[in-house]
Amino acid sequence: MTLPWEDDPGDAPLVMGAGQLAAVISNLFADSRRDGQPHAHVCGHGLQLTIGTAKGAVIVLSRKAGEPSVEEARTTAAQAGWARYSTEWKVVQGLQSLLIRPDHTAPEDVPAPPPLDPDPPDEVIRALLDAPGPWREASLSLRDPAEGRRQVLANFRRFQLRDFLAWARQHWPDRVARTLLDHQLAQDRARLREAIR
Repeated sequence: MTLPWEDDPGDAPLVMGAGQLAAVISNLFADSRRDGQPHAHVCGHGLQLTIGTAKGAVIVLSRKAGEPSVEEARTTAAQAGWARYSTEWKVVQGLQSLLIRPDHTAPEDVPAPPPLDPDPPDEVIRALLDAPGPWREASLSLRDPAEGRRQVLANFRRFQLRDFLAWARQHWPDRVARTLLDHQLAQDRARLREAIR
């Protein structure tokens, strides 16, 4: 079966692979948690994902022309990071919809973040080292004012950037991971916005 996010580009307003679907789901959950409102995204073949968090995490699959499939629900739940989930058919706004909820006995009710690149590109390491964090105060070369710091970072070679990243990961592993993840998610959002245009 061809899933809506594996369509031919001519058939879909946004063609996405599994990683892109996970990023879209993660962004919709973040938006819904931020303002308490449901947020939606239309994939290929008119499949609409609507995500809400006001009364617990829920993903609603619907389609104006037809019904979503159980296979689409399975793939969507997997990309949301839900190993266990329940489904329920319901008419929502006049459309036959498939509601997906995480199984509350499982700890996977929050979408898993995408895996971090163990060896990120130079520009990502530079962005990390330029971002506010304890590594800036602990390193003499990163204490400079913004312009000087950026010049120092621009002159670093690949091995120097890797050394700095290893040093920062050793001293502040959680903070480095959060900062890298934030940067990675921002890049993913920018790519998705560009793909939508």
